Amino acid sequence: VSGSPLWATFLGTVVLAPLGEEFIFRKLLIDRTRRWGDAVSVLLSGILFGLFHGNLFQLFYTTMFGFLLAIPTAWIGLSGKSRTTHSQNR
Repeated sequence: VSGSPLWATFLGTVVLAPLGEEFIFRKLLIDRTRRWGDAVSVLLSGILFGLFHGNLFQLFYTTMFGFLLAIPTAWIGLSGKSRTTHSQNR
């Protein structure tokens, strides 16, 4: 990121990173774990999202945020809302 143009940094951190994370943690993971129930899907998505960020000081926050983003996706299929919320949180 250091030395990159501002537009490239913005594109990578505010647009592409959240889209990729949402696809992995909300779309792929929830779709593949749904057979064990929505609660398991939400728990796994949130915990793995928190661990993925690799920052012990932010683990609780990112895990809770992962749960918050996974709930509407798992229960009513609103993955677009979680992508928007994730990008706005950046």
